[in-house]
Amino acid sequence: MTQILCITLIPFFYVGNLIYRAQVHPDYHESASKWLQRLSLGLIGFCALFGLSLLFLASLDPQTQDQPGGWEAVNMAWLALPMQRALPAFVLVMICSAAAAATLWSQNFRELMAQTAFADGDFRQNRSTHIVPLILAFVLLAFILGTLAFRPQDLTVAEISMEEILLQAFIFLACALLGVGYPLRRKEGHSFARLGLRVPVATDWWLGLAGGLVLLILVALGGLIWQAVVSPAVFQEQTAASREFVALFRNIPLMVVLAASSAVSEEVLFRGALQPIFGLWSTSLFFTFFHIQYGLNPALLLIFLVGLGLGILRRRWSTSAAIIAHFTYNFLQLIGSLGG
Repeated sequence: MTQILCITLIPFFYVGNLIYRAQVHPDYHESASKWLQRLSLGLIGFCALFGLSLLFLASLDPQTQDQPGGWEAVNMAWLALPMQRALPAFVLVMICSAAAAATLWSQNFRELMAQTAFADGDFRQNRSTHIVPLILAFVLLAFILGTLAFRPQDLTVAEISMEEILLQAFIFLACALLGVGYPLRRKEGHSFARLGLRVPVATDWWLGLAGGLVLLILVALGGLIWQAVVSPAVFQEQTAASREFVALFRNIPLMVVLAASSAVSEEVLFRGALQPIFGLWSTSLFFTFFHIQYGLNPALLLIFLVGLGLGILRRRWSTSAAIIAHFTYNFLQLIGSLGG
């Protein structure tokens, strides 16, 4: 747990400092935002270094794992990558790094994004509080796409603790709150209003419960179609990662914690903080990529539809309704896995 804390909290404080700088200088001016630029550049550079590391790993001779001091010495033999997986992942990482750099330095690129990808949002090209989230989105997307170089079975974990689940939820919530200006530019009430949060009213409850159930049914129907189209062997291979992940949660308390923490933290971050800036479609797409750990398969289309449904709830009613729907969807799905 100590190692996980160190690995997680160090980048969290770095990113938190970057978000803080954006709040201190909300209007982006190159002359007044030097620290913001330096921190952003450091993050982009680290992202590009990650891409290069994929090529480095692919260039190593896997036979060295049987030699003293080779892979076996550091217990990382699973990192030996074939070039046919590493090269496409490297290209994707570098594209995202270039997009993050263009966001930082090119007003024309930011204007293009505002008029196309974020046309249904409120992205403002000269606001640090909008530029920084876009840079962070590209960087996170780069690391997510970079993991495509690894097979899903290489990245599965044997166990997930409740502390790890809560830590990720805390980081998401902290980034969302700091990103909307709490406590620097907004107080609690204004921050919650900006995030679309309110004490759930009757409409939030019934729309959330019904919406979560409808999304679960749609995903189940989509899964049946998917299973009918592909062969049983292909279906088992494509769903192996998700089944292994769900298998980690075999008791009700852990299921409740996972369903609630992911629903609250993901909805507050994606639908509450990001959707008003990036719009419904781009936020749903980013939400889909965030769940790409299950591999490139038709499940991503189903996740995208779930993201759209949750985004519509946020747009037309509240983030609170989206949280209830997300929890309902998560919990019922986990409960259903007990019979699998």
